[in-house]
Amino acid sequence: MRGHGGALDVRSAAGEGTRFFLLFPAADKVAPTREQAPVKPWRGSGTVLVVDDEASALKVAGRMLQTAGFDVITAKDGVEAIEVFREREKEIDLVLLDLSMPRLDGRETFEVLREIRSDVRVLFSSGYTEQDVVGGARGTNTAQFIQKPYTLAQLTEKVRLALGE
Repeated sequence: MRGHGGALDVRSAAGEGTRFFLLFPAADKVAPTREQAPVKPWRGSGTVLVVDDEASALKVAGRMLQTAGFDVITAKDGVEAIEVFREREKEIDLVLLDLSMPRLDGRETFEVLREIRSDVRVLFSSGYTEQDVVGGARGTNTAQFIQKPYTLAQLTEKVRLALGE
């Protein structure tokens, strides 16, 4: 909650139970109205390696990227991602890389991928804020960050940036 600018307040009293209060900051943006003209979605091409230890995240991100015109390869953790990248590095244009994974986290995976191909383009993803998780890896010109959960429009915009378009 703190990472999103909110707070959690817990109040408990014997014999009365416990209350949890989730406090969220006010939204900076106004929700789009129906009067706004729809924006034509951007379509890309190429191959994206999606790396995430959550099966549902792999599935959703893969479908979003396919909708945006990309071929998708998936890996369930950093170790598998490195194996796939070694085998198919020439065809992979971008790696969508979760930061919190077992065995090998996103930062460690990124460092190995850069050893294999120094110009590898990476889009880090996490449920935490960028300031909380990315650290020095974000300082390269080949890495971007997107916070989960994200929409198709947010993902395609970040993919465009990560690919340098």
